[in-house]
Amino acid sequence: MSGYESGEGAAEATFTSDFEGLSDATSTSQAYSVPEPPKKKARKRFVKYRPEWELRHPNIRKSSDDVYKVKCNICNKDFSIASGGERDIKTHEAGSQHKKNASGRAKMATISANLQPSFQPEVAKVTAAEVTQVYHAVKHHISYRSLDCGFKLSKVIYPDSSIAAKASCGRTKASSITKTVLAPLSLQQAYEDLQDGYFSVCSDASNKGNIKLYPLLLQHFNFTSGVTYTLLDFYDDDDAETATAIAQQITNK
Repeated sequence: MSGYESGEGAAEATFTSDFEGLSDATSTSQAYSVPEPPKKKARKRFVKYRPEWELRHPNIRKSSDDVYKVKCNICNKDFSIASGGERDIKTHEAGSQHKKNASGRAKMATISANLQPSFQPEVAKVTAAEVTQVYHAVKHHISYRSLDCGFKLSKVIYPDSSIAAKASCGRTKASSITKTVLAPLSLQQAYEDLQDGYFSVCSDASNKGNIKLYPLLLQHFNFTSGVTYTLLDFYDDDDAETATAIAQQITNK
């Protein structure tokens, strides 16, 4: 019995020792545990342009290059609002350069307003009266020389009209209005009518004193005014009396 007891006691001692060793190993593994992996950083979200910002910042518009940028009309430059959004706009407007540009633009607006002539609408009316009188003279084949007399007569007939008092047009001015305003406009309208209709170009000799002129006449149809005749040009050539020569001149023009 004593031998069994001693053997049993030895086994118990060995089990106890093994248990204590296991406890120590567990404690050691807890003390030296594997560290947790680092947490991933949150992805930064960029701020896009918002149209409602224009209500609070009238000089700000959407950039044509990037949705994360805005354009300042005062500074005429684009800048990023990706990080701060409207806060970036406020920072820009509080900057010294923006304030300097805003002050300069305000001064220019004041100067322009002071330099704006108050008589501009009346000047436009005077110009319109002069062009209309020249058109009337050309349409009815009236000499340019008569225009100067006609404008002087209008001042007498309409003494209470400020337009009649300021309008004046002699031979040189009337010729310039006809060549640079009325003639180009007439040709442009004729070319537009030719896009959708039939036309013909003709010419014949016309004597002016000892000078023989050959006018080029365009005949075309317009749905508004019907058949229309437009004078394209004149040419002077002593050798262009034959039909072949006239046709050649029309082709060259």
